Amino acid sequence: MAQTDTVLPLNSLVSQLAWNALTDWAGYFKYQESARAVELLREDVGGTAPIARIYERLRRGQNLAQTYTALTARSFDDFVAGLPARMRAAVPAGHGMIAVAPTSYLIYGFPPASTITITVSGPRGSETTPMVVSPFGSNFDGIAPTRARGNYTVSAQTETGVFTVKVRKADTGDPTDTR
Repeated sequence: MAQTDTVLPLNSLVSQLAWNALTDWAGYFKYQESARAVELLREDVGGTAPIARIYERLRRGQNLAQTYTALTARSFDDFVAGLPARMRAAVPAGHGMIAVAPTSYLIYGFPPASTITITVSGPRGSETTPMVVSPFGSNFDGIAPTRARGNYTVSAQTETGVFTVKVRKADTGDPTDTR
């Protein structure tokens, strides 16, 4: 989202009504963006228990903007305005692919709604399928739970190159899955 300039406006993540209105791809990515915004908030507030420090001031009647300013000596408007750039700075430039869990991977920074080719190669062979990239320029996927235990190579092929990650599936899977 940071690489494709599709970061959701922070105000769309605040009220329950606005949160619930984000569906489809935005409904998926709102969780990732919110988590990153909270990480940055914690980083700015600092200390051993930054969220506890925030809650303490909220309980006393301050709103989040007042709390942020009191704890950081910076304006909350600056925090909000700086989020896209700070999120962009935390990820590699361009597009690529990374393993994010033992059996999962993330493709990122691709043109929204473009199609790339994914190849998964494992103990029982390979399978190639097209993947339509989300409107936010990234997709999260993984090795199917039914696949056999073992090492897998996942490749994303585009017009500009091939990106590859290696993952390991520890569970046995379904013996009838021949992929």
